[in-house]
Amino acid sequence: MAGANQCDSTAYDTVKGGGSTVGDAKWWADYLHKAGMIAGFVGVGVGIVGIGVGILFPPAGALIMAAGLGIGIGGAMLDAASAVFYGIGYGWTSNEFKKQAGIAALGALTIGASGVIGIAAKGVSKGSHLVAKVSEVAHEAVSPIVSWLSSKGH
Repeated sequence: MAGANQCDSTAYDTVKGGGSTVGDAKWWADYLHKAGMIAGFVGVGVGIVGIGVGILFPPAGALIMAAGLGIGIGGAMLDAASAVFYGIGYGWTSNEFKKQAGIAALGALTIGASGVIGIAAKGVSKGSHLVAKVSEVAHEAVSPIVSWLSSKGH
């Protein structure tokens, strides 16, 4: 086709490829889901470090554990945003959206449950602050683990 204008050829009238491209709703859904899982695991790791530091220096340990909780909450928020993008990209009745909405709900419930369980553990074990914090971090760990296991189907 030397000398022919590509604009005059029908071979260039459609976009080839398919699948998600960077910036579309499906790409954002996958990206936010992965970021939410990573944030959840980082939050748990920071919480565990906070427990260790809290044994030696309780004020710093409390601050580090609070940072871990904040990161975990951020991860739950990323999973919720991911569910919205799954709904936009795949449709609100799609299996992808339903699965991610369930993951986001579990993430929100486990973050909320960890606070309640942590307060209850403090009340039951007044002398054992460490037991309460270990319990709290263990319940926060459920969210990213469930998210990671559930993402094996995405």
